[in-house]
Amino acid sequence: MLANNMAMTENLARDIAKWGVVVDMMGRTFTMSENVADIQIQNNAMLATAVLFIVPDEVVDELRGKGAIPLSSYLNVMYPDVMGNAEGDAALKAGLAEEFPVEGSELEGGTAHADDVFGRGCGPSPTS
Repeated sequence: MLANNMAMTENLARDIAKWGVVVDMMGRTFTMSENVADIQIQNNAMLATAVLFIVPDEVVDELRGKGAIPLSSYLNVMYPDVMGNAEGDAALKAGLAEEFPVEGSELEGGTAHADDVFGRGCGPSPTS
């Protein structure tokens, strides 16, 4: 499936989806859906999703297992209605810390500049 919400790439996205592109990659065949999702992937002040290919999580997992490294991967986090943003952020942070501990990882040396979007040091970025 394609995602696109920018007027300047709307015709391109619609044409690509209409062509029904078929790609064989690492032993798996992908067929383009004719639907173009009108969604915003990141929180931006303007529409910024331009011809973005979307595949199911299991496809990404399978390709990573075969050694492929995706250019980008997004995690769509939706907190339950009964949970506020602060509580949800704390739960997400605790879950990520448990699943991906810093100790013994490449982040063990620190995450210098992790909160500075202009200073890309070693470590996670707030937009990753």
